[in-house]
Amino acid sequence: MQIQIQNIQKAKDTILNSSFYPMDEKFDIIRHKFTNYDKLASKLEIDFKNNRMERTRHYKVLVTNTALEIAKVFPILFEASKRWYVKKVK
Repeated sequence: MQIQIQNIQKAKDTILNSSFYPMDEKFDIIRHKFTNYDKLASKLEIDFKNNRMERTRHYKVLVTNTALEIAKVFPILFEASKRWYVKKVK
C-alpha cells in the first residue's frame, strides 16, 4: 500500500500558492485530488469488509503514510498533516 502524489508542480502552483484556502483545506484538496489516498481507502473497505479490526489496522497505516508523504513533499503543510493524522488515528 504505497501512497503516491501526482502532479506535484501543479499542486504547488494552484493550491499552495493560493491565498484563498486555509492550510487545512489545502491539505484536504491535495490529499483528495493529487494522491491515491481515496482509491486505497476504498480498496481497504472492499478487501476487509468482514474484518473490521484488520481494516482499522491497515487504515491507520494508510493514514500515517499519507500524512508523512504529504508533509515530506509539501513541508509547508506539516502542521495541517499532523492535525489530520491525530484526528484520524485517535
